[in-house]
Amino acid sequence: MYRRMMRIGAASVILILSLGLLMYAHTEADTGLKKAVIQECILSNVQKDGTEGISLYAKLEGDVPLWIDSWEKDGRRWLFLPSLFRGQEASFQDELLILEEGRRKLPAKGGGETEIQILFGSEIPFACLETESGSMDFLKESKENKEKGGLCFVGTDHTLEYTGNLSKVKIRGNATRLQPKSPFRIKLEKAASLAGLGASRDYVLLAEYGDISLMYNKAAMELAGRTTKLYEPYGEHMDLYVNGEYMGVYLLCEGISIGENRLEIRDLEHETDMLNAGELDAYEPFAEMSDEDTMAKGYKIPNNPEDITGGYLLELEYHGRYEGEEDVGFRTARDWSLVVKEPSCASREQVSYIQEKFQQAENAMYAQDWTEPDKGLALERLVDMESFVHKYLVDEICMNTDLWTSQFLYKNRGDAPFCFGPIWDYDMAFGHYDTGFSPEEFYANWHIWYEEVYENPKFQQILRQEYQERYLPVLKELTDTKLQEWKARLASSAEMNFTRWDIEEIYSRNSIIHTGDSFGECVDSLENFIKARTEFLSSEWVEKP
Repeated sequence: MYRRMMRIGAASVILILSLGLLMYAHTEADTGLKKAVIQECILSNVQKDGTEGISLYAKLEGDVPLWIDSWEKDGRRWLFLPSLFRGQEASFQDELLILEEGRRKLPAKGGGETEIQILFGSEIPFACLETESGSMDFLKESKENKEKGGLCFVGTDHTLEYTGNLSKVKIRGNATRLQPKSPFRIKLEKAASLAGLGASRDYVLLAEYGDISLMYNKAAMELAGRTTKLYEPYGEHMDLYVNGEYMGVYLLCEGISIGENRLEIRDLEHETDMLNAGELDAYEPFAEMSDEDTMAKGYKIPNNPEDITGGYLLELEYHGRYEGEEDVGFRTARDWSLVVKEPSCASREQVSYIQEKFQQAENAMYAQDWTEPDKGLALERLVDMESFVHKYLVDEICMNTDLWTSQFLYKNRGDAPFCFGPIWDYDMAFGHYDTGFSPEEFYANWHIWYEEVYENPKFQQILRQEYQERYLPVLKELTDTKLQEWKARLASSAEMNFTRWDIEEIYSRNSIIHTGDSFGECVDSLENFIKARTEFLSSEWVEKP
């Protein structure tokens, strides 16, 4: 087979690829688990766009095409390959080559030679994502822009976990979307379990550009997920290629949403949609000021379910973003802005209901006896205290500096109280962003609602017990084994990532504390931070014998 492919020219390779992608983009998504078997592998001295440069074209069993371009900087060229291709035979003009790590010289398109260094990733999942336009220019123009695409996802053990269409690709985030390494939100054509995260259509790919350890979000998710019975998102590291270009190490995550294998509460948006003939976002929007001078926004939807008490997913947001960018939500009497994430097209009645219920909870938080004054409702009836403590502990331990945004809470139907969480967005945590604080002092307990509730006896009782029984063992495991295991596992992919994204440039573009000159040093710095943080908090919360 390889001998037959050897003399295929660059134009033919591009034609094969385009035909393969056309077929791949219009076939039903394949989510059946099978090994990714390389059927054909060709090195070419032409890039995907037709310009000169070394690239790799491969076809996996099932006619799944992959194309990976080399990357050039300052006259040097690298080819970043997934571990699947280590030791693979590849045809190049009249030769059969073995793909091995190191530098080698290959004939250039216009004559002469091209020197290229081949690097292989770690034994982690990888994905090749194609946008319908073949570029990211449109997506980068606005965070509202989206387009369709295709995805090939290969798991840790080289299992082909998804090949097929993407209903949506968009660049996500606020500050992070402006970084050179773009984070993404994708929607699969058909639900699939990628990297063992649980079958869903919706996934988030966090770029971790400003986190040189690549582990802040991963460590926070590990801590949160193993210390509660409530739903928390999880993430797995992976290598990502977009339109043939190596983008680096990403954290594939479950997006925060209501649904199966995610936040499993009542889907009020679906119920509302079933009762109305038109698309919910096509109804007239409203924005109204209350007597307390708080703004509520949503849609004038004619029909509501009989029971609109749940489920709601809310997110705390900066005032400017809420007023200028969000369509659904409300402001509280104490001037906090809460976006109603789901239902994403909430009706006037739904917004009014959830605003009133949260106002009761906020009033109880700020009351001297933590009791809502109008109806005499204790805070514990309005807020799930265990979830409140859990969210606070993760924020405090991780020293999360993003406490005024990306804070989620939700309410299920009936008399269910507000639950705080799931956690999200810890790339600015672990003391690497705020120069005014050390790991040996409190941080979160004077932010947002934590400041009002921290001294509540019930809150303190749960906090001290949970910290000692649940959190300390997980923190010890993180610093004893987990972080170093992750470091070893990611080493090869981290080398590719920080060849592609220069560490000095990352420091210069971001207001972050210098925690090391390499990936390994920054992981060790994270470990030392968690140890120091644990020692300080234990001195405050664990009674001495």
